[in-house]
Amino acid sequence: MEADRLLLTGLEYIGWRTGIRRRIRNSNQYLQSLVFGPYQTGVSALVSALRTVTPEKYTDADPFKILTVDPTNIVFETEDHFRHRGWVVDGDWDLQRRQIDSIPLYQYLKKRFVNGESWDSSGYINYARSQIEGNSNSWGLTSRDQIEDRCKYLDRLWESIREKGYKSQAELLESRSRDTYRRNVDEIHPRLNEIGIDIGRGGELLWNRVGHHRLIMAKLLDVESVPVLVYRRHSDWQVTRDAISRRETVSDVDESHPDLADVSRSE
Repeated sequence: MEADRLLLTGLEYIGWRTGIRRRIRNSNQYLQSLVFGPYQTGVSALVSALRTVTPEKYTDADPFKILTVDPTNIVFETEDHFRHRGWVVDGDWDLQRRQIDSIPLYQYLKKRFVNGESWDSSGYINYARSQIEGNSNSWGLTSRDQIEDRCKYLDRLWESIREKGYKSQAELLESRSRDTYRRNVDEIHPRLNEIGIDIGRGGELLWNRVGHHRLIMAKLLDVESVPVLVYRRHSDWQVTRDAISRRETVSDVDESHPDLADVSRSE
C-alpha cells in the first residue's frame, strides 16, 4: 500500500480503535456540530491536495456533495464496507458484489412491510440477534432487549416514508433535530448519515455503507429519489469524469448520470 493511503488508513484505524468517532457520535449535539465543520473542511482540503499530487488516486468531486438518485438504480451492494471519502480505486472490487433484492435483509423487510408478517416470523429478530452476538453491524444495539425498540422504530420509519416521503438528514434536522441526532449510529454527525454508495467502472451505483434499511424501504415503496453520499469511485469511472470535465466526447456514457452533473456540458 502506498504511503499516503497507509497513513490515511492508519488514521482511520486509530479513530476506530481509540473510540474517538464513537465518543463524538454518542456525545451531545453541540460537540457533534463543533467537530463536523472542521472535519468536513479538513477532509475536503486533504482530498483536494492529494488529487493535485496523485490525480489517479483521488477524485475531483466534493467528497461531501449529496447526489440525488433513483433507488431502483442501486441494484447491487459491494461486499466490503469502504469508509474513505474521495478515494479512486482500481481493481475488481466493483465486481465483487451482491444483488440487493437477494440478500436476507431485503427479504426480511419485504416479508414485514409488503407481506404483513410479524417481525419474528419474518426472520428479522433472529437476524438482529445474530448481528449483536457476532459483534457485527448492529445499528447501535448492544443487547437483545433493544431489538423490540428497533423494530418499533422501523415501523414508524416505514409509515413516515410512505405518508410523508423520503426525507434527507438535513430535512430531518430541521423537523426532528433531537431524534435525528439520537438515531445517528454510523457517523460523527447526522448530515453524514445519508445512504452511502460507491460508483463502479461503468457508473454503476453500488450500496456501500449507511442507510441499508432506508434504501431497501425506498425500493419497496417505489420512492422516486433518495439523497446519497459517494465514498469510492472506480478508477475507470474517474477517467470518464475527467474526460467529460475536459469536454471530450466519451462514447456509451449517459451524461445525465447523477455523478456527472457537476462536470457535464449542460452545466
